Amino acid sequence: MVQPVILVNGLSFSYPASPLVLEDVSLTVAGGSILGLVGPNGGGKTTLLKLILKLLPLQRGTIELFGRPVAQFEEWHRIGYLSQKMWSSDRNFPASVEEVVSSGRVQQRGLLRRLHASDRQKIQSALERVGMWAYQHRNIAQLSVGQQRRVFLARALASGAELLMLDEPTSSMDPGIQEDFYHLLEDLSKEQGVTIVQVSHDLAGATAHVTHVACLNRRLLYCGTIEEGLISDTLPQLYGEMRDTLLSELIAIRNSRASTPSVCG
Repeated sequence: MVQPVILVNGLSFSYPASPLVLEDVSLTVAGGSILGLVGPNGGGKTTLLKLILKLLPLQRGTIELFGRPVAQFEEWHRIGYLSQKMWSSDRNFPASVEEVVSSGRVQQRGLLRRLHASDRQKIQSALERVGMWAYQHRNIAQLSVGQQRRVFLARALASGAELLMLDEPTSSMDPGIQEDFYHLLEDLSKEQGVTIVQVSHDLAGATAHVTHVACLNRRLLYCGTIEEGLISDTLPQLYGEMRDTLLSELIAIRNSRASTPSVCG
């Protein structure tokens, strides 16, 4: 059995003076899987990510990361969080691609410790892995949106991230660039065993490149493979007239891959 990387049980949460944003959500994410977290605006997707990352306080329920309660988890370098704010913030600051990725090694080693040759090698390997080593001396403000996101992905990898939490990672990207980015994430999962949870509104694009999907609208409406959800009519409201076409495309994609572990509890 594959060890769960994330284990959420009975999670409920509300902001002050507001109704429940999340209600009795239970979710298991196995190592090496790619989970697409989908649902309407205000459905609780970003809130769920922030609770898992201890950016919001637990109110009801439990969360475990790599087998440890989130309150006791300290190895945050194992988790790379790429937030919506990161995607939209100003890039006009004087930092090179290599400097941005180097900050990932500083996060792991500590602010006052010098980087060694082994750190430099990890930085280079991370940039090569995302196809950005040739841009190492380029100012990040001079890069395209897609290139910038690859750089911040490399930063997470350089820090030693085994779990990537991505909030709308392909927003504002052209369709072709989106597809390349999705393929990069697939390769990271397949070749390096990186576990990925990505929030997305791009249902057709994102769900074609995940192993499992979780539909969240305050409650967890569905979690499992997309084929199972579509065949059982669990997800028709998400896909509408695209259902039959999307189903055949997804089955063709899945038939070309090895079987994936069940991740949803």
